[in-house]
Order: sequence, then C-alpha cells, then structure tokens
Amino acid sequence: MYKRHKVQIGFCFVGVTIVAFVLDLDFREIAETALTVASIAIGMYIAAVSVLLGSQYAKDLSQKTDPKIKSKTRLGVLAEYFRWAGRWCIFIILISCVYQIPSHLTFPTTFLKWSSAMSYGIFSVNILFFWLILIFLVNSLGKSV
Repeated sequence: MYKRHKVQIGFCFVGVTIVAFVLDLDFREIAETALTVASIAIGMYIAAVSVLLGSQYAKDLSQKTDPKIKSKTRLGVLAEYFRWAGRWCIFIILISCVYQIPSHLTFPTTFLKWSSAMSYGIFSVNILFFWLILIFLVNSLGKSV
C-alpha cells in the first residue's frame, strides 16, 4: 500500500475513534447498518476482482512496475489494497455481529465506551477503503477505454 494511504487510514481510525469516544457514541445503534455496508463492499470487491481476472487491463497492470513501490507491479499493489480492504470488511462484519447478539453480561463502562469508539474507527476505515478502491476503478475505467 502507498505510504500516504497508510497515513490516511491511521488518521481516519484514530480521529474517528477519538471523536466517537468523546461524543460517547454507541456502535450498537449502527451495527446493522455497518454490517450491510460491509457486505455491499465485500460484494463490490468480489465483483471488481472477477471483472479484472483474465482481462487485458489486468495483463497490462501486471506488466507495469508501480512507480511508488518499485518491487511490485501495479496489479500487485491493487491486489494488496483488495486484501487489506477484505480483511477490514470481515473484521467489521464480525464486530457488527457481536454487537447484535443479545447479552445480559455487564462490562465496565469504560471498556464499552472504548470498544464502541474503536468499532466506529474500524467502520470509518472500511468506508475509506471502499472509496480508495472505487476511485481506482473509476480512474482505471477511463484509462482502459
């Protein structure tokens, strides 16, 4: 992944987590929505990879060295973005499912507040990955036509 995107992801996660903590936001309220968004994102990633498989555009990307990461091809960098996006999506799906399980267990308030805030941070990273891959695909569409 590009360094600037790693920095953006870090700022996004930390910033949203802090804001959610300060505002005392409860992730349980958006867990179902987060699950839906993450599921749609996974579907988009699978569709995009399916379209790329065997295409001339993928062959072109596999033969060009990435200008920012010299040790990888452009297709290799794109594959890394898809891998990370998929991991973050699976993570937020798991978290959202846990938040939807009815439970009578009691946890310390601070723990619940931090876990909820971090869940918002993870959800925001998913949105950022969705945007990064969507922008790449839209820009690639213009180059492949």
